[in-house]
Amino acid sequence: MKRNFKNKLAILRSEFALLKKIIIALALLVVIALIGCASRSGTPNQTLTVEDLSKKENYSIGEFNKDYRLAPKNKQSVTANMSINLTSIKFEKEKALSETTLHNVITITNAGSLDETKKIASEALFFELYNEKGRKIAPQIKIYVIGTSDGKSEIIIHSEKMVLSMFKFLAIGPVADANEKELLFEIHP
Repeated sequence: MKRNFKNKLAILRSEFALLKKIIIALALLVVIALIGCASRSGTPNQTLTVEDLSKKENYSIGEFNKDYRLAPKNKQSVTANMSINLTSIKFEKEKALSETTLHNVITITNAGSLDETKKIASEALFFELYNEKGRKIAPQIKIYVIGTSDGKSEIIIHSEKMVLSMFKFLAIGPVADANEKELLFEIHP
C-alpha cells in the first residue's frame, strides 16, 4: 500500500511539474506576442506625420485651394449645397478682432463668403485637434468667424484654457468629396 501511494505521489509530482512547465511556456508566448504587437504599433513617443495620422485615424489628407462639398446631415439642411475651400490653417500668437484681441489662436482661411462660412462653422463642420504624437485632445474652444479684406473669411479657434500652439493637426468634416468623410490638415506655425 505504501508503495502504491509513493508511486501515485511520484506520478502526481511529475504531472504537476509538466503542468507547471506548460503554464510557464504559455506565459512566455503571451509576453512575446505582446512585445511583438507593441513594436509593430510604434512607440507612443513617436512624432507623427500627417500621412501617419491620416492612416491611423482613417482621414483623407486635405488639400488647400480645393473645393470640398459638405456632407449634409439631412437633405433639408441649410448646408446641403455648400462647400469649403480652405487656403490656409495656421497658428497665430495674436489675432485682432473688432472688439478685442485674441491670443493663442488657430486661424482657418476659407475662400467662401462670410455668411456662408458662418453657416458652415456653426451648423456643419466639426473640428478635432491632435498633438504631434497623434493624441486627440478636446480643449474647450470658442469659434469666431470674420471676413477679410480680400473677400475671404476666417474661422478662428480660440481657447482660454489651453495653449493651441501644442497642436500640429486639425481634422474637419464631414465632407462628401473625399475618400473618408473627414479631412486632416497640418497646422502651420
